[in-house]
Amino acid sequence: MLYVAQLGTYIFGLAVQLSMPILLVVFMVDFGFGMLNKVAEQINVFQMGFQIKPIVSVLVFLAIAPGLVSQIYGIMEVIADHLLRVFFYLGTA
Repeated sequence: MLYVAQLGTYIFGLAVQLSMPILLVVFMVDFGFGMLNKVAEQINVFQMGFQIKPIVSVLVFLAIAPGLVSQIYGIMEVIADHLLRVFFYLGTA
């Protein structure tokens, strides 16, 4: 069970690492909207966020997609090794 818990921690860490570029860009867009809201309070920044953030997120995803493919391939190899080890542990118990 301890190994399965460690495997879950590893998978969660990989998910955070893969999503970090998009999260950072969306945070920077939100920060920019916050600054814009302080400068020009007449602009409805909340409504603009619904239109701008999906576009920016898709553009960032398309920009990092080639790098993600090689990362995901490497991750799948590591996860396959871990799953084989889990199956081995289940068979010996």
